[in-house]
Amino acid sequence: MNRTALITGGSRGLGRTIAEFLAAQGFDLVITARGEEELEDAALALRRHGGRVIARAGDIADVSHRQRLAGAVHELGQLDILLNNASTLGATPLPPLAEYP
Repeated sequence: MNRTALITGGSRGLGRTIAEFLAAQGFDLVITARGEEELEDAALALRRHGGRVIARAGDIADVSHRQRLAGAVHELGQLDILLNNASTLGATPLPPLAEYP
């Protein structure tokens, strides 16, 4: 059985980078973000590593979306890693730390 990771905020930035790393390590992934098009682009790129990738667009603050994510994890087996990375940190792209107010 493959290992499975669920990554919120998985379409870009840190979430996408960690998703790439885990996919290259053989993990199956469930990724989520609010932007459907960007999320689907990320899923397509992650599948090149050979693992299964389920992309579910939505807001993790929504109970029904969290239930869909749980169902997607169930499709892949068990949950080995949860990275709750969805957030807004400020300006995008973030300025260098030394320049941050």
